[in-house]
Amino acid sequence: MANNATKYETRLQGEEGVALIFTISMLAIISLLGVIALSVTQSELGIASNYRCANEAFFAAERAVEYVVGNTGIVFSETDVDLDNEPHQSNLTVGTCGLVPGAGNKVTIIGTGDLPSSIADRFGTDFGGHYFCIMVTGSGPAGRAAVGVETEKVRVFNREDLPILNTNSGG
Repeated sequence: MANNATKYETRLQGEEGVALIFTISMLAIISLLGVIALSVTQSELGIASNYRCANEAFFAAERAVEYVVGNTGIVFSETDVDLDNEPHQSNLTVGTCGLVPGAGNKVTIIGTGDLPSSIADRFGTDFGGHYFCIMVTGSGPAGRAAVGVETEKVRVFNREDLPILNTNSGG
């Protein structure tokens, strides 16, 4: 029996601490993978946050466009309208998102005129158009993102219903 114990002792000599080195190596590899996963997660959170802010800024600008199109006081105005003034600014702010003050948020009235011939041929000459341009810059939460929108719109009207708007061919 003593001979067997000596045989095993001889066989294990020189392997002291191998388990400890193996365990520390595995712990280092797992820790490195954890740090990489945290770094990737942090980057993805930043990207998602920026995307959300940019979307909210775009929606704030789109909200301003819809506000203008639905507001006949602005659409049929005879002069340009500054959207940075009240009551427009408070009507266009939702939470921390709205228009960027002083960014040239305005409605430029192009004027009243006949419809383009391709549309007039289809619908007749009883209609005219009131043309205007909307330029707005929306901001995301806490001003972290800004997105500008510029669009030209036309409000079609029946000349008999709105005789105050004159077109080239009368109305």
